[in-house]
Amino acid sequence: MRLKSIRAWAFGFQIAFSLAVVTMPQAAWADLSFSSAKGTPGKLEILVIDEETTAPLAGADVKLSDANQFLKKEIKTTAAGTAQFVLNWSAREKNIHVSKAGYAGVSILGFKSWNVKISLQAQNPIKEVFHLQGNLRGWDDSSDGDYVHGGAILPALSAAALPDFDAFALLSKEMDSFKLFGNHNIPANSMIPDQRFFGLIHLNKETYRLSVSPGATNSTIAVFQGAIPNRSLFKAFQSGHGFSYDLINQFSISKIGFRQGVELDHDLRLDFETPTELKTMHAMRITPPPFKSHVFAIAVTDLGLERQEWIPTDIKMMINQDHFDHVENVSLKSGNFGYEHGVISLAQTPDRRQVSLIITAPAPAEVHPGEFLKPVDLTGYQTALPKTVSVSAPKNGLSVAVFKSKTSPNEKAITWTVYSLSPRAEFNLADLANGGTTQEFEQTLLEFSPDFDEGNLDGHTIVKSISRVARSSVTLKP
Repeated sequence: MRLKSIRAWAFGFQIAFSLAVVTMPQAAWADLSFSSAKGTPGKLEILVIDEETTAPLAGADVKLSDANQFLKKEIKTTAAGTAQFVLNWSAREKNIHVSKAGYAGVSILGFKSWNVKISLQAQNPIKEVFHLQGNLRGWDDSSDGDYVHGGAILPALSAAALPDFDAFALLSKEMDSFKLFGNHNIPANSMIPDQRFFGLIHLNKETYRLSVSPGATNSTIAVFQGAIPNRSLFKAFQSGHGFSYDLINQFSISKIGFRQGVELDHDLRLDFETPTELKTMHAMRITPPPFKSHVFAIAVTDLGLERQEWIPTDIKMMINQDHFDHVENVSLKSGNFGYEHGVISLAQTPDRRQVSLIITAPAPAEVHPGEFLKPVDLTGYQTALPKTVSVSAPKNGLSVAVFKSKTSPNEKAITWTVYSLSPRAEFNLADLANGGTTQEFEQTLLEFSPDFDEGNLDGHTIVKSISRVARSSVTLKP
C-alpha cells in the first residue's frame, strides 16, 4: 500500500479537514451494457451474458429490426447464450431488443457492427453492505483558535461513474449528531478533532463512518486535510443553516494521503495520515451552462492513468444558482504526485434533474473547458411518457435512456436501458417487454473523444474516453 497526503481549506474558517476517498464500483454505471465489433457483414452474431457472473444466458428473447422497423426477426438465445441472424441488408442500421425474465432489458438502436455482446443486469439483487471507520492521525496545529479542523470520507471518482455523478453526494447521506449552537446532523464521513474555542465551544468528532457495497475490492482510499475560519462556520451553524456548499470556497485543501489495494469485502477499521502537500495548479474560467444551475470545478489526480482512480484534490463553486449571472473565477489545488491532473467542470441543479459536465484531462495551468452539453428537455413528461421518446445521439457519442419502476416504497430499479448510436432515433415504448409501469425516466448524452468508433466499441474501455456528459431525469406523477 502507498500512502500520500493533502491539505484542505474551506468554509471561511480555517478548519483542518480530513477526507477519506474510496474507489467503489458504481451500480448504475460500472460499464456500458454492450460491446461491439465489425464482424462479417450479413452475419449478425449476438452473445448475451449475466452482468454479475458473466455466465451465458440461455432463453433470452432477441428481437431485431432495421432502423425503419420494416424488417423484423425474433429468436431466443441458445444454451451458449448466442443468437445468430443471416441478413441481406448489410448497409442498414440495425435495432436490437434483448430481454429475459428476472433481468432488466437492453435495446441498442442504430448500430452497424455485426458482433455484439450484451450484459443483462439481474433485477432486485441482494445488496450486502460493509462498514468502514477510523481516524486521522497527525492533524495540523489548531492552537491558534482561529480555525476549525475537521474531516470526511468521500468516494473516489472513475470515468465509469461520471454519467451518474452528483456533487451533492460528495459528502455522505448518512448522518451523525453534532452539537454546535444546538443539535445538528453532519455527514457521517466527516471528522473533527478535539478543539475548544473562546472557552465555551467544544468540538469533537474524531471517527468517520462509511458504508460500502460488496465487491469493492482492491479499492483506493484517500484522506484530505484542510482548514476553515471559525467565524464563518460558527455563523452558519448559529443561524441554523449548518454545513452548506455556500461555504465551500472558503475551504482550502492543503494535504492528502491515500492507500491503494484495500480489500473492502468485510467491516474494516482504517486510520490515515496526510503527508503530501498541495499547491495551486489550475486557474479556472468557464462559459455558463445553457440552464440555470450551480457550477462546480473539481480538481482530480489520476492515480492509475486510466481514469479509474481519480482522487479529488479540490472543489470550488463557480456559479451559485441563486446568483446565476455572477461567475466567480477560482483556482484549484493539486499535488506533485507524478500522476496526470485533470479538472471536472460540473453544472447541476439542486434537485439533480439536470446535470452537465466537461472533463479536461490532462489539465493545463489555465483551464477554459468550453461549452457545456445541453441536457434533453423532459419538462413535458411530468405525468406520463409519450408512445415514442426521442433518443438521438450526439456527435461522437451515445444517447442512453433508462426506465425505472418501483420495487419497494423507497426504491426504484432499472427495468430497461436503451442505447442509441443514431443522430435521429426514437424508441417505441411498446418494446418495453418486461418494463411494467415506468415511474422514473432518465436520459443521458455521452460524448467521447474524436476517435470514437461505433463499429468497434468496448463497453468497458469506452467510458474512459468520455469528454462531455449531459443528464436529465423526471419522476412521473400520474
